[in-house]
Amino acid sequence: MAANANAMRSSLGRCGFNPETADFLFVQGFAQPSDFLLVTETDIHSMIRNTSRQPPVNVIFPFLAVKKLIAYRFWTAERTRTAGTVTPDAFTAAECTRALTELRNSEEREESSKDVDPVKVEALKTITGWFKWNEKWLNLLSQLRGRAKTPIVYVIRDVADVTDAVREAEYSDSDERLIATTLLSGDHYIADNKRVWRELKALTVDGAGWTYIKRFNKKEDGREAYLALKRQCEGDSASLTRKARAYNKISKAKYSGERQNYDFQKYVEAHQSAYNEILDVDPNEAIPETKRVQDFLAGINDGAGIQSGIDFVLGNPLYMGSFEQTQQYLGTLVASRKEHQSAKGNHRGISAIEAKSKNLDGHWYSKEEWRQLTPDQQAKVRELQKKNKDRKTKKSEKKKRKAAAAKKKQKQASKNEEASSSSEDEHDRQPSDNAGDQFGRAGHKKPDKKKKKSE
Repeated sequence: MAANANAMRSSLGRCGFNPETADFLFVQGFAQPSDFLLVTETDIHSMIRNTSRQPPVNVIFPFLAVKKLIAYRFWTAERTRTAGTVTPDAFTAAECTRALTELRNSEEREESSKDVDPVKVEALKTITGWFKWNEKWLNLLSQLRGRAKTPIVYVIRDVADVTDAVREAEYSDSDERLIATTLLSGDHYIADNKRVWRELKALTVDGAGWTYIKRFNKKEDGREAYLALKRQCEGDSASLTRKARAYNKISKAKYSGERQNYDFQKYVEAHQSAYNEILDVDPNEAIPETKRVQDFLAGINDGAGIQSGIDFVLGNPLYMGSFEQTQQYLGTLVASRKEHQSAKGNHRGISAIEAKSKNLDGHWYSKEEWRQLTPDQQAKVRELQKKNKDRKTKKSEKKKRKAAAAKKKQKQASKNEEASSSSEDEHDRQPSDNAGDQFGRAGHKKPDKKKKKSE
């Protein structure tokens, strides 16, 4: 018991505390490293702040020593989650420095990620989209940290057990080490596993994948749900289908020359992505370089205009044995041919411009044509364009005046016609001389026979 107490006091001394302060901390209850897990970092700061108001004799809390004490707690929590040795003697000066560095990195990471949202992942709608979706899903979990202060992708790693070999292996950084060594048990795992489930459910509940993981809904077991979905999507049947689709993509890829929506680079990408797909399914798939080159050349039609390059490759064992060198060589050939054709087109355009410049007019010039004109020629063109515009304006105004005069003349003719029609109607309405004679005595008067006879 005394040996353990001395070891604990010594470990506190390695943080930078004098013997009196180490004894004080021991008396406060920090008799072994695991006691740090009973309090929070805030609790430790509160204790030190309250003690500093009326400190016991020789009990002091240097700033860096306090920082190392917090790192001691950080180290204890990490060791506990990774099944490492958690004893006072294991907290050496080197481990103290490493823990302090890791603590600083963790704090800086949390600060920098406050305003950064992880890249969103679209929902998994179909099983066929699994492989591409899974890459994005793993990337998302690599950005999210859980209770274990570790990227929660550790929850769904392939190897569940943390052996001595796993702990002692070399890793590229601390995150890779934590992902491989964090235990899949304990309070941290329970919380992180449920979080993985919630993320996974949100991205699969409306798709075909939900059928295979729905049974894990009650337990909220994210790890087992993901592994079940992965087995379904990456089983023998799915792998064979994926591989067949990749080979079919290679056979259908064709290149017949540069097009607006499909150029030589996209043709190369079609072949490369298909072979990447095959190797993802089966890393041991043996694909001879010669076959890759032959498939690549077979998809290039005569219309591409690089038959001379193809003939060169076919007669060169070095290129026939390297897909990378072949596609780079032919790519250079395509680019050179394209540049040559562009130069010829520019030369023809310049020749046409030079011919036109001898007899400039005010027509519209393309950007390329305009750049080829001298400043004096451009000024002359602007002058001619202004004259053309003025001439068109005058012509348009003259046309408008003629139209207005014709309209006015037509309107006057219409008025005259209306006046003439009104006069005729008035004439028709004039009364006759014997109007009203049919009434009264005149209406019963016998006709004058003599007058009638004379008529």
